[in-house]
Amino acid sequence: MSDKIKIAAAQIEPRLMKIDENLNKILAAANEAAKGEFRP
Repeated sequence: MSDKIKIAAAQIEPRLMKIDENLNKILAAANEAAKGEFRP
């Protein structure tokens, strides 16, 4: 049973890392957009 869990975790982890990278890019873009809007 634990082997199946390890295999599943190994397959899921890269996807989670990719999602995390994409979220960071979106947040960075949102922050840049917010800075642009709030400049005097």
